[in-house]
Amino acid sequence: MLYKHEVTNVFDKEIWVIVPRDCNIFNLQGLIIDQLPLSLSSSFGKRKMELCGYMKEKNFLLVLDDFFSWLDLQEVGMPFGDGKHSNVLFSTCRKDMIGEIGAEEFIEIQLFIVRLW
Repeated sequence: MLYKHEVTNVFDKEIWVIVPRDCNIFNLQGLIIDQLPLSLSSSFGKRKMELCGYMKEKNFLLVLDDFFSWLDLQEVGMPFGDGKHSNVLFSTCRKDMIGEIGAEEFIEIQLFIVRLW
């Protein structure tokens, strides 16, 4: 609850996507658009334009959970470098992804298992 409250006060829009291993740009567009007040077009180019047009006016947080292979987020339609204070958070179990992503910061989180018996 505290997380949601703090994030809501910082960003105009928060999007959390669990990325399937076989995800491609078209599928990722759909997963993001499902969380926005946009209609889901069947055209890749139209999706990209609508997504970029909507998001460029927002200060957003995009969380890509379980990211397994690199996808160009600008090709998806996410606007970057336009002066907004938007952020993308990737979670992945692949350390080699860090170089591909070009992350500004890397935080390693140790895996833990909770047993409830």
